[in-house]
Amino acid sequence: VYYNDENFTLNNHLLTKEGKYNYQAFILSDQNDLSYKIAQWEGSTKQSKYVFKKEFGNGSVLKAIDDLNSYIKSTHNLIRSFFDNENTARRDEYLIDQESFREGWINACLHNDYSKHLGPAVYLFNDHLEIFSYGNPLSVQTKEDFLRGVSVPINPELTSVFMKIEKAESSG
Repeated sequence: VYYNDENFTLNNHLLTKEGKYNYQAFILSDQNDLSYKIAQWEGSTKQSKYVFKKEFGNGSVLKAIDDLNSYIKSTHNLIRSFFDNENTARRDEYLIDQESFREGWINACLHNDYSKHLGPAVYLFNDHLEIFSYGNPLSVQTKEDFLRGVSVPINPELTSVFMKIEKAESSG
């Protein structure tokens, strides 16, 4: 699709009926003031000692997604080394599968309920991580369809933009 200044906002559903920018445009803009957080606890639950919190955002959701993803990749994706019994070669594995994390993080951002004016978050524990979103897939589809892998986005226009720029795909 060819975009220009006249059709970009219309084709991507970024305007209200009155011709003003809508909330989706706000989320994609540099004026977005939502926080996308990462927090860490020392143990395996939130009842354990709180270690730190870092916030991303105050700009486009696209930048926040990339910034938090890069932060996880460079700061928290530690390498565990293994030695195989058959040979003396060392084998290194990352503790977080980066492709899976990226997919989960983008899904949390796409399926977040932005009407609460809260961004999704990543919680790190000593034995797992959690990606949290304020979205509820059961608000737009049945539990049976969700479990069957039927893909119904909570924010269809935002999802459409992400698909156009190849940040996401529809796979259920």
